Amino acid sequence: MQAFRQGSWSQYSDPDKLEIQIFVDETDIGQIKTGQEVYYSVDAYPDKTFKGKITKIYPEPVVKQNIVYYLAIVPVRKEYAEFLRPEMTVYTKIIAGTKGMPLLSQTLQ
Repeated sequence: MQAFRQGSWSQYSDPDKLEIQIFVDETDIGQIKTGQEVYYSVDAYPDKTFKGKITKIYPEPVVKQNIVYYLAIVPVRKEYAEFLRPEMTVYTKIIAGTKGMPLLSQTLQ
């Protein structure tokens, strides 16, 4: 199971503290926890996928256009900072769960 969300950037005065803010819909928030892996991309680098983990989920809701969201935070790794800039649109995939390896079947003759 995966949750797909669009995120935005937040930056403090220290460029090493770049983070992604993911607005998670209230219907999906029950599947999201701190520590979950997040894969993300930006339009500027369509062939690159970046990776991080959720470190915080704020309990206070954010209402946008009458939709309730909860804010999840993903710090950006230092090695990604040279590619990424504040205010870029971020496309995120939160890994909410995985399934075991599929069984392989073999046709016998």
